[in-house]
Amino acid sequence: MVEVNDFISKNDIWSIMKADNVPNICGCIMYTVANPNIIKVLRDTDYWQCFDFISNKWPIFALKPKPELLLEYMVGVPMTNNNYKLFLDFFALKEEDIPCFILFAQINENEINSYRIKLDDSNSDKVFNDLREIILNISKTESFIYNEYKKGTGIYTQAKASLESVFLYKKITRSLNIFSFIKGLFA
Repeated sequence: MVEVNDFISKNDIWSIMKADNVPNICGCIMYTVANPNIIKVLRDTDYWQCFDFISNKWPIFALKPKPELLLEYMVGVPMTNNNYKLFLDFFALKEEDIPCFILFAQINENEINSYRIKLDDSNSDKVFNDLREIILNISKTESFIYNEYKKGTGIYTQAKASLESVFLYKKITRSLNIFSFIKGLFA
């Protein structure tokens, strides 16, 4: 994770993604001041360093004030209206889509593919566990891909498919648990 203290532009995002040692996937944690548990998690240095460590070399952008300069792959972006609007426009998001984690990859010079995962801001532990699971899942997928293929769009496709399967499994499991509970009421 890399913290950025100044305004970030689309060109800054593209240049980070084009760096030699950075795979063609990035993440972005989007939230507002109405999401205090996400703010708490991102302000906690231990959580931030955990996300940075498990993300390996793929960048994750987050609107976060910068306390000190460190070389990391989590990219903290100050929460200003300009930065917030840039990310909303960049991902074609609406206010109701937030809070969320976005996995994205550059397709060509000015185009990205993105996949949005809604975040549950009900408590800090839930936020941390959800973000940790998402980042670990993407990192695991990224680790299985040979270096020569990490700049292509296949890494995004694989990471997205992996996330979709994890969340589909969770939905099915939750539905089965509810069904079992209801069935138990009538047994």
